[in-house]
Parts: sequence; structure tokens; C-alpha cells
Amino acid sequence: MTQYKRGRQAEYWCRGQLLEDGYHTIIRAAGSKGMFDLAAIGDHAIKLVQVKRVTGSKMPSFAAELAVMRDVAVPECCHKELWIWLDERKTWVILSA
Repeated sequence: MTQYKRGRQAEYWCRGQLLEDGYHTIIRAAGSKGMFDLAAIGDHAIKLVQVKRVTGSKMPSFAAELAVMRDVAVPECCHKELWIWLDERKTWVILSA
């Protein structure tokens, strides 16, 4: 599987989780090289999500990505998050930016 397909698969998993969490509209920035991969719209909030997928047993630092995300100006109703899928543990690590 290519890196692109692996990343897209993680975005689809993230989308499914967001739908389960009550967000009713999820927009995927397909092919985009922008800051966020998904925008999730709920009744009271919007999440802007960058999705990463880690294959090894050790999670790398995403401090640089989080710092850039924090500098992006968004309306107060938006929450910026970095979702990291850990293949070995089959779980998400969610970090707020």
C-alpha cells in the first residue's frame, strides 16, 4: 500500500470516529497540502484535524506540527487537533493544538 493510501485510510478511520462522536458533517481536503485534512462540523463546535499515521513502535515528536497549527488563526468555535493513528496499538492519540 502506498503512503498516500495509508494516510487516506487513516483519514477515513478518523472520519468514522468523528461521526461516532456526534459530528454530522465531515469534509475531507482530498489531495490538499493544507494544514488540516478534515473539518468536522457538530451542533456546537467545529474541529479542524490533521491526521498522521505511525507504523513503528516509537511515536515521533510532532512538536513542530503542533506549533504551526497553534499559529493558524481560526474562529473561537473551531478546535484544532492532531490525530495520530498508532498501527501497533491500533488506537488514536489526540493532541490539541
